[in-house]
Amino acid sequence: MIAPSGRIYGRIFATAVEKALLSARVLVISSDLSEIVYTERDGAGGPRKLDKCVSEAPHRHEAFAGNQPYYAVGGCVLLGEHYLSIQQRWRKVRAVVNGSADVPLHASGLEQSGENLLAVSHFFATRGIARVAVAATSKTKFHVNMHTVAPVLGMLKAQIARVAARLPSAPSALALIFESSQRGDPLIIKHFGELQLLTKGQALPTEHCLMPKTAKEPGLEIADFIVNAAGSQARRQLRNIPGFARDYEAVFHKLPSPYAEFFLITEVGGSVDRREAYVQGIGSKRPEEP
Repeated sequence: MIAPSGRIYGRIFATAVEKALLSARVLVISSDLSEIVYTERDGAGGPRKLDKCVSEAPHRHEAFAGNQPYYAVGGCVLLGEHYLSIQQRWRKVRAVVNGSADVPLHASGLEQSGENLLAVSHFFATRGIARVAVAATSKTKFHVNMHTVAPVLGMLKAQIARVAARLPSAPSALALIFESSQRGDPLIIKHFGELQLLTKGQALPTEHCLMPKTAKEPGLEIADFIVNAAGSQARRQLRNIPGFARDYEAVFHKLPSPYAEFFLITEVGGSVDRREAYVQGIGSKRPEEP
């Protein structure tokens, strides 16, 4: 598929949410892509191009910000008619952790106290919030000239499609909201492009939106906790540590697949010229699974 123009991505988030809440529309809210940047500089002092062939140095991902050993994207999928109730539930989590329902809450700043972890775990036991995430690490092997973010977002698309296909009734439309960032927006537009799903043989109307973190929207904070939990598990598997991270268990073990799905990419191959690729990796597991 040819990457579409950035014009399909609107920046007026309120319009998308208001429309999503009017009927049984599907709302997808995802974390931003700002952690994918080249930290090294070329001879001219500018950033390196983002189309570097990763297979030249499979264990050296300059595309990860800082010294991060992994890159993950994830978010929540839910019916728009449920979102107001979910917002209120999240505000209760804010009140427990921050002492105020109006103060934004971010996973990286969460104090790991028993009360805080219990509040977050209780929230993610809520049914009606599907959670999806995909990650690649510094050990992911690329056998094709492809930016790291391309297979990650491709798998995220597949996860969203699987959740949408399992809804009890066919949705009338879908609102897709990514957290906006200066570095991440061009990657979303180029590598995620347009989400094209079918319902009853017809294209599902989809609104593509970019929302700034400054909006303090609960849905973006929920997506942040989901992707942070995926990152915890990616780090654990990167270090060959058995078992599951505590936050990963709290987020991903509350619902069955495909409503709670994490995929860690271990290998990517194919042909960019033919627009073909294969992805291998480790899918979601539960404690009772081998």
